[in-house]
Amino acid sequence: MNSELVLENLENMAEQRKRTMGDFAYPHWDNNGSSIVRPPMQANNWEVKPQMIQIIQNIYQFEGLPDEDPHAHISKFLEICDTFKYNKILYVAVLLRLFPFSLKNRAKSWITSLPPSTITS
Repeated sequence: MNSELVLENLENMAEQRKRTMGDFAYPHWDNNGSSIVRPPMQANNWEVKPQMIQIIQNIYQFEGLPDEDPHAHISKFLEICDTFKYNKILYVAVLLRLFPFSLKNRAKSWITSLPPSTITS
């Protein structure tokens, strides 16, 4: 094994040890490897409410099965998202944050397998 690579791996491990448990407990909301580019929010106090996620997950999730219609899924997803209105929030920013919650199983695997920053709108 290349000694420079070993040294780099050891340095990375040492850097990881400096992080606290709290550093690993919360998700990072940047585009850290995500296939979806989420535009920045104009409002400082906006958050995705758990009720919004539950509605999307409970009413209509797309699995990617052969008998499912992806166009119908998108139509239903937009219909649900149209019920949420926020002042000073870009609509596409909300859609891009909520869309992954509308997927499960094969469809969720597909979106997470895409290269980073593939989906921008």
